[in-house]
Amino acid sequence: MGKLAEALLSQDNRPKVIRDCAQLIDAEVARKTGISGMAIKGGYKVFKKVKPTAVEEAMDTLLDEFVEKLDPVYETYRASKSGESLEQFLVRNGPKIANTLLEITDARATDSPHRVIKKAYFKLRPMASKQVQEALPAVSRLVERYVSND
Repeated sequence: MGKLAEALLSQDNRPKVIRDCAQLIDAEVARKTGISGMAIKGGYKVFKKVKPTAVEEAMDTLLDEFVEKLDPVYETYRASKSGESLEQFLVRNGPKIANTLLEITDARATDSPHRVIKKAYFKLRPMASKQVQEALPAVSRLVERYVSND
């Protein structure tokens, strides 16, 4: 287990990380504009209407897999000694990181028994990589709250 997993998945931090992730998602959805923003907000509203605690529960379910995928990325960042911030590193590697994380949600959505959620997810999926990439600065700030620098 890497440093990122130790920090984010510890018994003390996990509930806080889940809460912070849900707030990050809410904030990212709220800041979307235009036609695609309307589609994202609509899909998100459906998701939350089906089950009001769905975001927190989804984060609890997905957190281990997300961290497993992000841990090697974080270790590469730490080893790089490039002088760039975590945010800069994540943004520079945004397309690869976004697609790695979306592999997890794609698999989950494909296997979901919830037709409404599945339909909303795959309707929005074509724009998902861009949306995840736009959230990476906020993800870096969330990670930095829990991981001490060494």
